[in-house]
Amino acid sequence: MTKSFILTAGKGTRLKPLTLSTPKPAIRVNQVPLVYHSIHLLRKSGVKNFIFNLHYLPEKMREALEPLRLDGEEFSFSLERDAILGGAGGLRHAWGFLDNCDDILYCNGDEIFLPKSDGILKQLSEYRKSSDSLATILCIEHPGVGTQFGGVWVNGNDEVKGFGKNTPEKHLSGLHFTGYMALSKEIIDHIPADGESNILYGVLDKAIEKGFSVNVLRAEGLWFEVGNPEGLKEAELKLQALADNDHSYYVELKKSIST
Repeated sequence: MTKSFILTAGKGTRLKPLTLSTPKPAIRVNQVPLVYHSIHLLRKSGVKNFIFNLHYLPEKMREALEPLRLDGEEFSFSLERDAILGGAGGLRHAWGFLDNCDDILYCNGDEIFLPKSDGILKQLSEYRKSSDSLATILCIEHPGVGTQFGGVWVNGNDEVKGFGKNTPEKHLSGLHFTGYMALSKEIIDHIPADGESNILYGVLDKAIEKGFSVNVLRAEGLWFEVGNPEGLKEAELKLQALADNDHSYYVELKKSIST
């Protein structure tokens, strides 16, 4: 069974004052909550079990999520009561919801990615299993890698060698992380026992240093910067243009949330 873990605990500090009263994943862009993009894409890949971590404005985040659940789906909530635990620490904290699955789809709950293939997360999971990697990261090409954004740096076989704005080795290619990855259950053995920890920096990078396999699946699609107010406004305009031009995936996504 594949389960999903969706990050919805963050404070969204760069989006203040919008996030003073609304958790970032619950912010609506062109009438669609940011978190719904992950939920919709997971559904398109057959996932029915969703685990969300909560910390900042947890009751408001939960109130925003509950109406999005469909019959036959399970929404579970992992509350990080005392302190935010980060992407890896939050995953460990939620492990009681995940220990009976055989694969984990790990998703940022505040990203907008419109893939060319709406079954891409199923492909991601299957590719991780077939390659027997600890993690497979869904990436796209983006001109801002290495300058505007940190990159996922890969060799010619799409094996990950490091993360960040600077390449850790010569002759590596930089790709952009879409906010989605497939994880083996063995990831729990690499997460610190307590406290805050990041899934890329401090977990996967250390696993790579120890010789564990981490690779990428390259995808095609449209990714939007929504981490700041300017990016959010630009995304709103571009998404409305896609809707006006009958972009098939986005039109179907919008229709699904309104029915």
